[in-house]
Amino acid sequence: MTADSESKANPTGKLSEKELCPDALLKGQEAAFENDINRLRTRQDEFVQVACPACGSQDPTFELNKFGFRYDRCNHCRTIFLNPRPTPEIMADYYANSENYRYWKEYIFPASEAARKEKLHQPWLTRVLNFCRQYGIRNGNLMEFGSGFGTFCDLAQACGEFNAVIAVEPTPEMAEACKERGLTVISKRIEEIGSGDVPVPDLIVAFEVIEHLFDPESVLAKCHQLLRPGGLIVLSCPNGMGFDISVLKEKSLAIDVEHVNLFNPESLEMMLQAKGFDVLDISTPGRLDVEFVRDAVHKGEFELPDVDFLKQVVCDDFESLGWAFQEFLSANRLSSHMWVVARKAPADSDEDNKGHNADRAMLEESVRQCYSTWSKDYYKDYYQSDKAYPAVHTQIVRSYLDQPGIKRILDAGCGPASMLRDLSGLDAELFGFDLTPGMVEEARRVMNGLGHPAENIWTGSVLDRNSFCAAGKEGRAKYDAAICVGVLPHIPETAEVALLENLYHAVDNDGLVMIEARNELFALFTMNRYSHDYIAGELIKRGGENPSSAEAAAYLEDITGAMKSHFRMDMPPIRKGKAGEPGYDEIISRTHNPIVMKSKFEKAGFKDVEVLFYHYHCLPPIYEQQHPELFRKLSVEMEDPLDWRGHFMASAFILAGKRA
Repeated sequence: MTADSESKANPTGKLSEKELCPDALLKGQEAAFENDINRLRTRQDEFVQVACPACGSQDPTFELNKFGFRYDRCNHCRTIFLNPRPTPEIMADYYANSENYRYWKEYIFPASEAARKEKLHQPWLTRVLNFCRQYGIRNGNLMEFGSGFGTFCDLAQACGEFNAVIAVEPTPEMAEACKERGLTVISKRIEEIGSGDVPVPDLIVAFEVIEHLFDPESVLAKCHQLLRPGGLIVLSCPNGMGFDISVLKEKSLAIDVEHVNLFNPESLEMMLQAKGFDVLDISTPGRLDVEFVRDAVHKGEFELPDVDFLKQVVCDDFESLGWAFQEFLSANRLSSHMWVVARKAPADSDEDNKGHNADRAMLEESVRQCYSTWSKDYYKDYYQSDKAYPAVHTQIVRSYLDQPGIKRILDAGCGPASMLRDLSGLDAELFGFDLTPGMVEEARRVMNGLGHPAENIWTGSVLDRNSFCAAGKEGRAKYDAAICVGVLPHIPETAEVALLENLYHAVDNDGLVMIEARNELFALFTMNRYSHDYIAGELIKRGGENPSSAEAAAYLEDITGAMKSHFRMDMPPIRKGKAGEPGYDEIISRTHNPIVMKSKFEKAGFKDVEVLFYHYHCLPPIYEQQHPELFRKLSVEMEDPLDWRGHFMASAFILAGKRA
């Protein structure tokens, strides 16, 4: 690891380069590094051409030249990479005989240990422990590959939160430094580790390492093999699309001969998913982008483009604007330092997987059949009919989406563009997908008529992460907001987490997600079959699931049966299909408890969560037919998304929250 990559990696405070490498030692370090580069140049004719290390594409474009080495940019995923590059054997020799790393071990490391521990590695550990708490890793085994001089592993071992801490470090000087700390050390590359060589890790971490690897895909595959099912991998590395790299290019400290891969949030996520990981979070918490650019300008190494904004932020008003701009970069995944946390799927037998896939296929086919004859009439029946309740939820959603920063909106499960057509007037690009081909066809027709590209609507499933990006839409797949209306009732409880995770990953940091549900607690107010079923099934039977005797069980059964006489069991009528297809009430159509769902939403990683109620009923609905017009008038007058009575008197609600 080079000095610049460590300074860039500080996720909280500032670690100055002087603290990392004191001035008195800087010239010696630079000379040692120059000798290493010169030694590498002598073998340049042995370098090999490679495909993009993230996506495998073989269609790169020249990006820059530094130290006499060529860097390309992938035209597909925008990863920057050294090409041609040293073979693994050349790089192994480079690190094994590195004067730079030997100099670090003998001189710089002892002089900077205290500052590095306080301002670099302790914040790393705090961040990792937070991930462990958030994603359920308790007292497991930690493995760090590319452990350097072992400072992080030393802190992790001392904190007492892990059963075992293993340092994987192939560079001899660094591995020796780890051993001197009393750490368990594997002195080989992680690709060479066998499954029985180490305790099965619950957590694998690597800080500023993956950018050094000749074949990062094989390393991630090995991590997936070694990691316990359900375990986490946490990586940090430069972001090739970050501010200081994008501005400074070859003058950036992040561009050096050891950094052969410069991924970006999208390409790193793509690579992890291809190796079987579920990406949970990507962020760019860098703190030094603006300062790096400013330093390069002041040293005369770089001249800013003739753009007033850049000059004002970076130079003229740096003290007042620099930090605010840095925070903006970090919050919007535009800093040149990146963190990602991903999870290996929990263990399932092949039979379990086959059963899960079969269940999902059956579920989705039943939903397709239910809506197959409804594409032309759905909007008319539910939004335009005289019998239809006013589309209050559309007004609520629109009010939340009508914000200056929301420019890309996805409707997951868009139906015949029921919501999208009413959002058409917003200053935003609209996208949507649906499971039912007929709905997709109708949505394309409607949106195209309103001036939106037909290709912005496609066929997909909310349970498939890949469906959240349009086919053929290369580049940024993230949205500023995502809505999901009329979908959750058809999702089994076992798949709710997958749906919420897909929505979470569909939006940028601080992106808005709104998901609609039918209100389970409304059953306590309806006085019809819903009331009986909820009271008997959810309250009484669940409260007494283990009666103390056969007599008690019979008593509960008798009473819940007798209760039917107190409710209108014939209402509401069961909704059947129009032409032999299964109707709405004949497929899975669940209700949800708003209190429980708010908690699930927050656990899925959303913040500032609100429960917004709509479709109020002024009286129990069994009385609606006595005076339908007055009933509706009084109900509409009650509409208030934040009224506590909505927990019981509103038949539906919307959860709104931002990606944390």
